[in-house]
Amino acid sequence: MNRLWEALDDRPSVHPVPFGSAIRVGCLAACAALATSLTIRTVFHYEWPFIFGFLTTLAASLRASWRAGIVGAVLVVVGGVLLFPDAPLVTEPIVMAVIGCYLILAVTGDTLRQSRLTEHALAQQIRQRETYLQAIFATLPAAMLIVNDSGIIVTANQCAEQLFKHRHEPLAGCSISALLNLPNNGSAIGHLAKQVAIGQMTGQTVCIPVSGAHPLELTMQLAEVPISGKPFHIVYLRDETPQRTADARRAGLEAQVQQLGRATALGQLGSAIAHELNQPLASAALYAGAVRMMLADPDHDKAEVDATVVDMLGQLFRAKTIFQRLRNFVAADELDMEWVDVRRIVLEASQLGRMAIRQASAHLTVVLDEEFGEVFVDPVQIQQVLLNLIVNGVEAVQDRPVREVTLSVARWTDRQLVISVSDTGYGIADEVRNRLFEPFATSKRHGLGVGLSISKSIVEHHQGELWYDHEQPETTFRFTLGYRPTDAVGVAA
Repeated sequence: MNRLWEALDDRPSVHPVPFGSAIRVGCLAACAALATSLTIRTVFHYEWPFIFGFLTTLAASLRASWRAGIVGAVLVVVGGVLLFPDAPLVTEPIVMAVIGCYLILAVTGDTLRQSRLTEHALAQQIRQRETYLQAIFATLPAAMLIVNDSGIIVTANQCAEQLFKHRHEPLAGCSISALLNLPNNGSAIGHLAKQVAIGQMTGQTVCIPVSGAHPLELTMQLAEVPISGKPFHIVYLRDETPQRTADARRAGLEAQVQQLGRATALGQLGSAIAHELNQPLASAALYAGAVRMMLADPDHDKAEVDATVVDMLGQLFRAKTIFQRLRNFVAADELDMEWVDVRRIVLEASQLGRMAIRQASAHLTVVLDEEFGEVFVDPVQIQQVLLNLIVNGVEAVQDRPVREVTLSVARWTDRQLVISVSDTGYGIADEVRNRLFEPFATSKRHGLGVGLSISKSIVEHHQGELWYDHEQPETTFRFTLGYRPTDAVGVAA
C-alpha cells in the first residue's frame, strides 16, 4: 500500500520563490511602510520611522519567503534613518534592536509560509487518496457493504447494488439482517459473524430468495474497522450462484458420461450378451415345444407337464434376471451412496464380466479369501469400474496362449481395501503409460480411450485412487476404497 501511495501522491514540497520576485515584493513592502510613516508624520506629526516595518516585513516573508522580508527590512531601516534623522527612535541601540526584530519576523513569516504550503499539499494528498479509495470501493468487482454496530447498512458499492438489484431500492439504510435473511433477535453483527464462521467451516452459503429467478447463494467475509472511534464492519459478499449452477451442470454431465460409459461397456459385450440371453430363451423354447407335445397326448402324465412348465418358467426368469441386471447397470444416473458388502459388488461385477470371459475363451479367477466388511459406495458405479477393467483384461489376453484374468480383494490400510484386476496380456506400451488415464488415450485399434478416464473419476469421487501397478509381472490395475470391518458393521447397525 505504501508503494501505491508513493506512486499516487504528489510530494508535499515547497518550491522556492524566485529571487527577483522576492526583491520586488521586499521593495514594495518597504515603500508601503515608509510611505505610511511619512503620511503619519505629515498628518499627525508623529515620528514613527520603523513601526510599520514590522507589519510589512512579516507580510513580505509570508508572501515571498524570508528573502523578501529581509530586503524589505533593510530598505525600511535605511529609509527610516535617512527620512527621519532627528526622530527620537533613530538611535543606534534602537536601530540594532529593530533590525533583530525584523530578522526574527522574516524567518517566522517564512516558516509560517512553508507550513501553510505543506498543509495545503497534504490536504491535496488526502483528497486524492479519498477520491482514489472511493473509486476503488465503487468499482471493486466484489460486493462490499459497510455496516454500523446496529446492523444498518451505511453504504454499499456498485457491485453490491447490482447483486441485489431485484430489491428495487437502495441498500443504504437497510438492515443487514433483513437483507441476508438473518435472525431478527439479538445482535445483527453477532448473527452475521456466526454465519461467516459456519460458512468458513462447512462451505455453507446464504440463500437469498429472488422472485422469478434462482436464489442467490452467497459466501461472506467480515472485518471490523473503527472509524472516528466508532465500530463499523465491512461485509464482503461473493456470489456463488454461477459456480454452484456450473457445478450442478457439470455433475449432471459427468453422470451422463458415466452412463454412456456403462452403455459403451455393454456395447462391447454385444455378442456375449446375445449369447448369454440366447441360452435361457432357447431352453425355454425347447421346454415350450415339449409341453406342446405333451399336451397333444391326452393321457400324458400331468405331473411331468407341470415339471416341464416349471423348468421353462425358470429359464424365462433367468433371462429376466439378466435383463434386469443389465438395465440397472445402464439406467443408474445419480450417485446413490450406501454401505454395501464388498463380496456382493465383486461377485455381481464378475457375473457381468463372465460374458466377455466366455466369448474370449478366457478364465476369470475371483479371489475373496475372507470377510472384508462393507464399503460406502455407489454399487453400480464401482461395478462399472470393475467391468471396464475386466473387459480391458479380456481384450488384452484374447490373442494370448494363456488367457487368465484375476480379480482380487485385499486389505490396504486399516481403513482401506485395494481391489486389483490383473491379466496375462502384453502389458501397457511405454508411450501410452504416462497418459494412461487421460481422455482419449488408448492403445486399442478401435478404442475410444474414455473407459479408464471415467473409471479414475469414479474412484476419486469415492475418495479412492486408481493406478497402474507397473511393478507386477502381470498387467495389474488397482484401486482403493474406504471400508468398515465386519465387526464394525454390527456396532453401526
